[in-house]
Amino acid sequence: MTQKRRFPQLILLALAFAPLLMFAYLGTFSRLFTDDYNYLGKPLESGIWQSLLFWRELRSWEYSMTIAHGLLAPVGVAAPSFFPLVIMLVGLLGISWLAKRLTSSLGIFERRNLLAVALAALILAAVFNGMYTAQTYLWLTATIEYTLPATLLILCMALAAKFTEKARSVPQLGIAAIGATLFGFINGGFGEMALVSQIVFMICMVTCIVIFAQGMRRHAYLTLAIACTLGMLASLALQFSAPGIAYRISKLMESDYYVPPIRDLTQLAIRTMEEILQIAGRQQAFAGFALVLAASMAAALVYYQPRHSAGWSHKHAFAIKSTVLGLFVQLIFIPI
Repeated sequence: MTQKRRFPQLILLALAFAPLLMFAYLGTFSRLFTDDYNYLGKPLESGIWQSLLFWRELRSWEYSMTIAHGLLAPVGVAAPSFFPLVIMLVGLLGISWLAKRLTSSLGIFERRNLLAVALAALILAAVFNGMYTAQTYLWLTATIEYTLPATLLILCMALAAKFTEKARSVPQLGIAAIGATLFGFINGGFGEMALVSQIVFMICMVTCIVIFAQGMRRHAYLTLAIACTLGMLASLALQFSAPGIAYRISKLMESDYYVPPIRDLTQLAIRTMEEILQIAGRQQAFAGFALVLAASMAAALVYYQPRHSAGWSHKHAFAIKSTVLGLFVQLIFIPI
């Protein structure tokens, strides 16, 4: 590759990674605060197993989050300063791998690795900038509870896409489905709120597979997605059965800031739309949504060039698919 051709690519990578380098630098200043002391201190005091039982009785059975804190507990005060970089690397790996697979499906083979990595860096920057940076990236406990399962889910999706590139036998697909179920159960154990978001996302994914997927891969996609969703539902049932749920609700009802739940569906729908519009109206969130939509559409429209002889209906149909893809990507962020 000549130097003239390499220079624009280096500029693209530099521009794409500049925001991530800033966030990586900011992450080194993160420190322990609030819930970090409780979740890291309990495993040091009584061990991981006793910590699991303790939080099950007092809060809920967020078993994966408790185990993650137990593994980080020996690191001590250094954990918050390096964990943001871990989250960034896992997210970059998963999104790059998934973007590479998607570009292959679009027939993009030239500079595919460059495009995938640049898109991943831009999407991560949009997420870190728009989605409550202090909680989803800089606060250790919230990062483990919300951001880590999201990045692991993306990484699992990339692995599933790689697995379905070739035709698989029934036993191979069955083993993969068991793995997907176990992953859904483990990844769901980081917390109820993150788990509900994942279940919503998986339902949207299954719906899109039913509508858009074609050929032999459709069965494999559906099998893995449904298996993962079943694992998440099992995790949700297990967490909601914990005695700590009732204890938390009773304490919440006794507090001064308790707000009764909205039981009327009409009022609930109105309140939900108000909250969505309020969040979407924030400058950082709007910029993040716009960047994700623009990146996904650009990847399809710029690199996929219909022949000049292609009729208007062909171009129009492709434009619709590109727009739907861009909107679907944003579903990942709506529950957050």
